[in-house]
Amino acid sequence: MKVRVKFEKTGINKYIGHLDLLRYFQKAMRRAGIDMKYTEGFSPHPVLSFAAPLGLGLTTRGDYYDTELETDRTAGDFVARMNAQMTDGIRVLSITEIEAGKKQNAMASLAASGYELTLSQPVLQKIGGPDGAAASWERFLAQPEILIEKETKSAVAQADIRPLIYAGTFCDDVLTVTVSSSSAANLRPDTLLTAFLSFCGMEKTAEEMLKDGEIGIERTEMYTRAADGALITLAEAGRPITQQ
Repeated sequence: MKVRVKFEKTGINKYIGHLDLLRYFQKAMRRAGIDMKYTEGFSPHPVLSFAAPLGLGLTTRGDYYDTELETDRTAGDFVARMNAQMTDGIRVLSITEIEAGKKQNAMASLAASGYELTLSQPVLQKIGGPDGAAASWERFLAQPEILIEKETKSAVAQADIRPLIYAGTFCDDVLTVTVSSSSAANLRPDTLLTAFLSFCGMEKTAEEMLKDGEIGIERTEMYTRAADGALITLAEAGRPITQQ
């Protein structure tokens, strides 16, 4: 039985790296008595894969991993079992059943991600306050091209990120965006924010601001494409499992 698990990681847990989080969930499933399926070979481990690694220093309210259960014995109370083992700030939100096969896995089917980019008051004031920031964002999106420099193995080239921004609105100190996250075209939230702040006349990068605590970045949801091309959440791509 293949399942997709939605979870959140908030607070101080934003400093837990991807590999440590992977091991954390593997151990939590063991402690919870989940009927896990293991890989074969000399060093068997639970079958588990994340939709996409979350950058260090970022929080999430909508990340996913796929795993496999030997039977459906522990599927009905999976959420309760897991949350009984979770530390503060990490919580399992839901579980859905998905079809077996590589094309259906979260990583391969991921098309877009939603983020909330929060600006500190000093940063917000430098770009004109809430009203000025919202107006600047509209002008930023109105550009036919938004070019950034992208390093490759052999050179530095320009790339247009405008087609990768699907939606975006500014409200108070929060910029809410939906951007492409597919394997063919992935736009990182800090890259987008750096481009916007540069458009507003700021030289400091979003990565530098994140380290200095001047901005916050939280992933809010992850999406795939439905048969008609519309974006749906990775959870909606599966069949809900009723929790006891």
